[in-house]
Amino acid sequence: MALQRPRSQSSFLSQVARLARVPENADVDALQASPISLSDESSTSVTDEESSARSRVQNVWDSAVNKSMKVPDTYEDVAVLIIKWDEKLDELKCGPEVKELDALFQERFRYQTQILNLGDSELKPQKQLNRDVSHFIAEHDGPNNLIIIFYTGHGSWDKCRNVLDLHAKDWSQGNTNEHPAKACWEPAERALMEGPEGDVLAIFDTCYASNVQKGVTSDARSYQLIAASSYDQPTAAPGQNSFTTALIKSLKELLDRYENRPFTVWDLQDQINHQKERRDSPCMVHNRLRRYNDRYLRLAPLPSKAERATRRQSFHTEPFRAFFTLRFALTDGDIEDEQIRKLAEKLCNACETLKIPARRIDMISFRDSIKHNRLKSVTHALIAIQSRLRRSTLESVTSVSTSVPQLAWVTTERGPPSPTIPLLQLINPSPIPDPSKLAHAYSSAQEEEAPTSKEMSGARRSLWHIEINTALLVLMSSFLVIQCMNQTWWHDIFTQAQDRAKDIHEVVNALLAQAKARDETADSQAPFMPGFAHALKRWRTW
Repeated sequence: MALQRPRSQSSFLSQVARLARVPENADVDALQASPISLSDESSTSVTDEESSARSRVQNVWDSAVNKSMKVPDTYEDVAVLIIKWDEKLDELKCGPEVKELDALFQERFRYQTQILNLGDSELKPQKQLNRDVSHFIAEHDGPNNLIIIFYTGHGSWDKCRNVLDLHAKDWSQGNTNEHPAKACWEPAERALMEGPEGDVLAIFDTCYASNVQKGVTSDARSYQLIAASSYDQPTAAPGQNSFTTALIKSLKELLDRYENRPFTVWDLQDQINHQKERRDSPCMVHNRLRRYNDRYLRLAPLPSKAERATRRQSFHTEPFRAFFTLRFALTDGDIEDEQIRKLAEKLCNACETLKIPARRIDMISFRDSIKHNRLKSVTHALIAIQSRLRRSTLESVTSVSTSVPQLAWVTTERGPPSPTIPLLQLINPSPIPDPSKLAHAYSSAQEEEAPTSKEMSGARRSLWHIEINTALLVLMSSFLVIQCMNQTWWHDIFTQAQDRAKDIHEVVNALLAQAKARDETADSQAPFMPGFAHALKRWRTW
């Protein structure tokens, strides 16, 4: 955690390129020859609408399958390990928030909880963390169990070792000590990556939690991380605006909304990010295991101890021997809840009739293929156009270049674009050239001494540069439409940007016609215009 936020130097395009697993300086021809593969590592790779639909379908499917297979709709046991620094060392004073969260898990969820105070032992914090995490897994793991690890405190990202360090004080602010209270998360996490039979959910209210990388591969279980902030970003200290405060409030609201029925980790993320205090600092959900499915972990209160004792025999404990995966290609982009329930029931009955030894039937994914193809096209076009601009050489014309501001790449301090981040931080139409000023600047240049052919060529290329930047704005807006498919609060600024882009397009076309009339020997197409036209045509087709 930190009280100040560092400035991010990454551009919008680099964010898009990272999401698409494509180098920012990738060759255009190579891009056109090969498809772009979207990343499944970031929660921003799909829209809110799609995530909501996936969460809904999974919830209905899992409940229907569990009912048909006569399996409880919750975990057999859930245990929570809350990690914080001892009060004597904890600079952030996380104790009150931890106490409230601990009570919530115990009283309303009926989860077993344990609080680990780092630094209250004779052992070094690193050894204490490694030991207690391993012991907690050994005590509470099981094939039908869930282990939750929660950490609150300072965190920093070691770029040399690519690891997340946990510490009691913010050493970046000048605090020094010969033996700082510090522990690296990576050694302790190995036990969570490789050891448990059951599922794991890590919740980190610390800076740079999203920087952690993936580890081993597993399809038999899930390990997901809720990070308080996006990639390479800090988060707020304990208090009204903290992630833990929003987490507690959101858990209570979801318990009431779902009436103690299961809800997904995405539901929790969405609820937190819609809290007024957290809209500018969205949390992220990451899969910590390399998986081919898009399933979310589900949370729900456990029954009383007496009920749990009687239902233990209902859980299947046979190990997995094989996976049989089917995929349904739908002609409609949605499926009704009742259809999901009936399909789940019929499949379970078929397995029983045919004596297929199915331990469970999972919904692996639910995606709208059209939206994903559109996102790929926009990403492709953005990178192709920017690469063309980078490889072109623009001659400077003083009267135009000094009077017309270029479209600025708008950066965000909070990582990749997300529907939960205010749009003003992603796109700002104010730097776009005003059409009337653009026309006046060009007319002023015409009234002076007649420009030479070389100067006129430079003027045209400068204007083409502006038009391409304008097209980039439209493409960026299209990308945001896909990212925010079910959002409405960005509509006004999006409309304003589009109107300005249309005006500039008309003015530039008129000026290009004037330029061509003054120099009939010049070609009206810049060397990089074919690539631009191809990308823009691709965008217009849908």
